[in-house]
Amino acid sequence: MTDDLTTKEKTELKMEILEQYFPDECEIVGASNIKPIAEGSREFIETEYGVNMPIMEVVALIIAIVGFIDSILSVVERLMKLRSKRITSEEVVIDVKNSVDLPEELDQKTIEKICDYVLKRLQEKDA
Repeated sequence: MTDDLTTKEKTELKMEILEQYFPDECEIVGASNIKPIAEGSREFIETEYGVNMPIMEVVALIIAIVGFIDSILSVVERLMKLRSKRITSEEVVIDVKNSVDLPEELDQKTIEKICDYVLKRLQEKDA
């Protein structure tokens, strides 16, 4: 059975997903701010952009995505502990849709890709 990811591994996973699927938002927030957000920090963030940039909206989106990734991690870890057979990405997506508040900013395809990414990472650790 799988060992859950460490806090450091979870932070790295969140950062990978953010950088892969939300590169523009990560650039706006700034690379130095992504890790603290992925770690759960909610402290004020300074960026290089001017006051006309709606930075807090982007930060709120990043925070929502990090929370969503945390929820997916919990779902996948729970499913892996409950089932003896290897779970599929489709099973994860269904469970996530039924048990997690989905960020309205994410489309179906992105949700599926993120679920698949998290599942594959946990299955790699289990291998």
